[in-house]
Amino acid sequence: MSALRPPAVAATDHVAGGAGIGRPHRDMRDGNRPRGLQASEAIPAVRQAARVVAPAGAAWPRCSGCAGCICAGLRVLWQDVELMPLQNRVDPFGNLIRTPARGTMMGNRGGALHNADQEIVRSYKSRRWITCVLEFRGRHREVMSPNRYTELFFIDEAVAFAAGHRPCAECRRERYNAFRDAWARAKQQNDRPSADEMDLELHPARIDKRKKVTYETPLRLLPDGCFVQIVGDAYLVLGDALLLWTPGGYARREARPQGSVVRVLTPRPIVGSFREGYQPEIHESMRFP
Repeated sequence: MSALRPPAVAATDHVAGGAGIGRPHRDMRDGNRPRGLQASEAIPAVRQAARVVAPAGAAWPRCSGCAGCICAGLRVLWQDVELMPLQNRVDPFGNLIRTPARGTMMGNRGGALHNADQEIVRSYKSRRWITCVLEFRGRHREVMSPNRYTELFFIDEAVAFAAGHRPCAECRRERYNAFRDAWARAKQQNDRPSADEMDLELHPARIDKRKKVTYETPLRLLPDGCFVQIVGDAYLVLGDALLLWTPGGYARREARPQGSVVRVLTPRPIVGSFREGYQPEIHESMRFP
């Protein structure tokens, strides 16, 4: 079994543009705002939540760390507000889903996928699909801001790769170069590919007419870190096992069957880089199923 890399839990997020370079931000939140937040932090999320308005003449409680308040003129009893997670998590099929599970990595698809109401209206903006860290150089931004790229979140890098994302050239420079080196070896090229060269090849390998591209191959030929689809579920290939993916982590370990032909979710160019030594970062739950 290969010793795959655990995820780097703290590092960046960033803006798409150029060769995957943009402006990252500090302490990225993926859309869930826990009840323990101060009311001022909760205000952006309240736009999506039910307003709880006091009866006429009723006294409003003072702000006491979200025990209930009217900060900034919003008459909201925060302890009674249940927030719906934003549709900004990515599954191995490349779908954008809602889940309270938190991500360990961030990314984007080249621009804004959301509207003014923080609703997803498109699956991608350009072929620049990247994966970033959650914190980078102390920079900060609000998730799903108007007219800004949509922040997407992944449970780990293996899922991001299955969805068709590659490492960011700015916030993950070392990993980006390692991926380029593996890509060049797989293609038997002397020079590292540029971001544009990789993106041009990756885009048709991950999506066709807005549908995910998959293909069949013998399971025994797949390197660790790939995702496969079995009876509608996504499984991570890891050594002699298959790990069942869930939004919160890997839930079950099954023996890797011999002689099986499976449908592969991870795009072919990325699988080639895995074969040449690139090891994706995998969520810590891989140790426990």
